[in-house]
Amino acid sequence: MTSFNIKVPRSVDDVSLPWLQQVLNTHNSRVNVTDVVITGPMRQAQGSISSLLAVVARGTGGSENEDYELVVKLTRVQEDVPKKVVTLEEREVSFYSIAVPDLNSVLCVQTLEGTQSIDTDNQSCKGICIVMPLPVPKCYFATSDQSSMMSVRVLENLETRGFTVKPFPEPLSLEETIVAVRALAQIHGLSHLMEHRTGAPLSERYHWLRDTAKERATSRHHERYEAGVKAFASAFPDRPDLAARLGRLTAEVLFTGREATTGTPRVLCHGDCWNDNIMFKYDQGLPVSAMLLDWQHACYRRPTYDLACLLVYTTTRETRQNHTDDILYHYHQQLQHTLGHMEETRLRSYTLEDLRADLRADLICPVARWLMGSWARPLYQYPQLLHCVEDIGGWGVI
Repeated sequence: MTSFNIKVPRSVDDVSLPWLQQVLNTHNSRVNVTDVVITGPMRQAQGSISSLLAVVARGTGGSENEDYELVVKLTRVQEDVPKKVVTLEEREVSFYSIAVPDLNSVLCVQTLEGTQSIDTDNQSCKGICIVMPLPVPKCYFATSDQSSMMSVRVLENLETRGFTVKPFPEPLSLEETIVAVRALAQIHGLSHLMEHRTGAPLSERYHWLRDTAKERATSRHHERYEAGVKAFASAFPDRPDLAARLGRLTAEVLFTGREATTGTPRVLCHGDCWNDNIMFKYDQGLPVSAMLLDWQHACYRRPTYDLACLLVYTTTRETRQNHTDDILYHYHQQLQHTLGHMEETRLRSYTLEDLRADLRADLICPVARWLMGSWARPLYQYPQLLHCVEDIGGWGVI
């Protein structure tokens, strides 16, 4: 994908037939768009910084008629777009336009040699390749406009393929959680292979990727954490002991977690694993696949950061207490399958015991983020937060 001279739309009115013609031609030069139907805002996942518009582009590709079921994701227009919003939007554009092609390259299998190969210059794979789909929506176009500070992503409409979101705070089932961690394991494993083969840390290859190891909590972080602990104490007055334990920590745990396995490799993490950012497809009532959405918080962290967020934000206490080992087993199995047996990488020797230790160390991170955020207030409405803090307190994390 490349932006060429395609204008970034500022409103629905700019999502026109000529504009979509340009966009789809970056994907397939033979496409001739003959009709555009804007079916309206998406029912689900209207974000605080982005708007989602469902669009059907009808046309011809060569001799055949084709329908493109699309989602156009636009930065919400404001007179003065905050710098943080610009950074988040540009990070997701970079994920789709830079990281996804790289990850797809890792999936490319050269049948002549029988080994996976990556083209580190982001060129197409050479030879006859078998490409497996990534657990992310197909992206037709993604770019940012520095002058207007607007971003656009044109993605496949997963709803038309049968994928749905389970809205927060409705918890994920055990089966849904397992499908979700398998999707995460695929992204984690592929990004680790890319780093191993290129010899360069992902944070150097992707300057836009948030590297929390280089971050330190600011005074504002500390103020928000302290305010969150006070809000927790007020929301759950029967547990002053837990509030006191949380109060002995600082906002630094948001970035570092607790001490864990030494030398665990870091990977490309989603960074924001909760209900609205995961879509599931079902067969006879059971989840069979998951797609990971909204990559504005993509970061360079231990793999267990994503797992910790998923368990804290989306699962029940019963699931965490009785099935965490099963969930980690399925994650580890998919991770090792993704890594394959052709190369000895650092994650190839990553054991289930290492995974458990790292998870316990990282569980405090999403709890701290919850305390510091304003997205789920007042806290007394979310007893699952209390349950999480009780659990990690029992495990010695706090």
